[in-house]
Amino acid sequence: AFELFVASPEKKKSDLYFDNVCVFGVGAVTHSLMWLLEHWPGTLIGTLHLVDHDKYDSGNGQRYIGMRHEDINHNNAEVMASKLDKLHPKLKIDVNQIDMNSYFTTKKSDCKIELAISGLDSSQGRQELALKLPRRIVNMWTDSIHVGSSSFGFENDWPCLFCAYPINKEKNMDETARIHMMTGLLPFRIRHLLFSSEYCISRTVIESITILL
Repeated sequence: AFELFVASPEKKKSDLYFDNVCVFGVGAVTHSLMWLLEHWPGTLIGTLHLVDHDKYDSGNGQRYIGMRHEDINHNNAEVMASKLDKLHPKLKIDVNQIDMNSYFTTKKSDCKIELAISGLDSSQGRQELALKLPRRIVNMWTDSIHVGSSSFGFENDWPCLFCAYPINKEKNMDETARIHMMTGLLPFRIRHLLFSSEYCISRTVIESITILL
């Protein structure tokens, strides 16, 4: 779906062919990918779908390589499509100034996508994309100090994108475990304090002590 195009000897090995590749979210690292494609030394051909409802604003220019002042208040996907079109006229670019779920509702209800590139802002958005079951997903992400990308899909033992963003990351702990985590008291001592008639310390007292700690 997104590969070096070497179908005939006269084609350069640096040419790239896009087989209806969908990019969801044209921001941060995904925007950097678009910038690299804009400056790609070979020919880009095929079809690329850009899906993003956000606009550039003056407060996040540091996140967008190649952003210009005149881009402010213009849609991310629209601006990148215009820049790509100037240098790669053989590439067909489908601009969608809507969010991902609206795109699937209005334009891709069959959810048949060979390759999706995810640059979505939230874990929930990435989970929702995973539920659309694209055959392959390249997940591009950032956090406070890291940046990266990884592959997901439904063949070659690729992992599941939904599973990479679990809904509940916290382990369920019983009362004894919670008090141990807060106080450092050994579990057998906590159980003795809670349940021994010799001490008869109520849960309210224990909880009050943990708050003070």
